[in-house]
Amino acid sequence: MNVIYFTAGTHLMDGEIRRQSLRIAEVLGALQGAQRQQGGWDVMNAMILEEEFARASEEQHRELIKHVQWGLFERFSKSHTVYTEMIHRRDFPSAAAVAKHFKWLMRSGEHLTIFVVGPGLDEVPSLLADHRADFIEVVENDPSLHWFWQSLQKAANA
Repeated sequence: MNVIYFTAGTHLMDGEIRRQSLRIAEVLGALQGAQRQQGGWDVMNAMILEEEFARASEEQHRELIKHVQWGLFERFSKSHTVYTEMIHRRDFPSAAAVAKHFKWLMRSGEHLTIFVVGPGLDEVPSLLADHRADFIEVVENDPSLHWFWQSLQKAANA
């Protein structure tokens, strides 16, 4: 069974990752669409400028994450991978609750392939730790985005 998992998007708190994500055409398009829908808030400046991002509310941060993830998902969708469910980290009280949900999906012994829309992984794979589940980060798996995955790894290890 294939499942799409949208992480909490915490890697986007890093300014370099936010700026690099703008180089992905689908992410840029999603953010430009969001900009047209926003009133006085400059979505693009919040993605680029640390001061603007720092001034943004928690709700605006969630909106940025949602739009970046939607752009990454649009890009992933071009692979025509069939999936049965979309799971959003924001719909669960904790990462442990997400892992529990994945375990429930595997209750019949079925193998789970979890396509992660981050960017970047979170703690759910280590909490699940089940040989019947494979986590595939969509950015890492996209051969055209190796440059972005390297930026993610660099930021995660900093």
